[in-house]
Amino acid sequence: LTKRSSMTIKKLIVALLTLGSVAVLASPALSVPVEILLQTGGDDLRAGSYANFYIKLRGRPLIARNNITRRQNLANNSLTRRTIDIPELTSLNQVEYCEIEHVSQESGGQTADNWNLDSAVIRMRRPSDSALVTICERTRRHRFDGNNRRLTINRVR
Repeated sequence: LTKRSSMTIKKLIVALLTLGSVAVLASPALSVPVEILLQTGGDDLRAGSYANFYIKLRGRPLIARNNITRRQNLANNSLTRRTIDIPELTSLNQVEYCEIEHVSQESGGQTADNWNLDSAVIRMRRPSDSALVTICERTRRHRFDGNNRRLTINRVR
């Protein structure tokens, strides 16, 4: 090895060690992304209407993430996947329940937008081993209408 190539190798090793340190500092326990899977049934969510997501953690007020569907049409019999960040969530044991809220946008003489939600699954990566675990799950159809706009989904035990 020449002196120059030896210096380059040392710089590479230092860079790799530094990157390794950064990876350790960026622990997944600092912020756990939450994946929301929404299976729309035979009545779509019209564009303009949207869904909000709420999660209740022990000892904390209800946490809201608004407009998780981005006012996009969720077509009949479609699957929608959204990933959101919940910095307060670091452990599965913190979760009490989750909620989905249907916000219908009507104008003029329009009636409320109904929406058939065939299933909702909320998952996170467990910080200890990155395994994907289900937090809350509902596999029975729920029909949102003008009188029924919020669905509470219990935590999976």
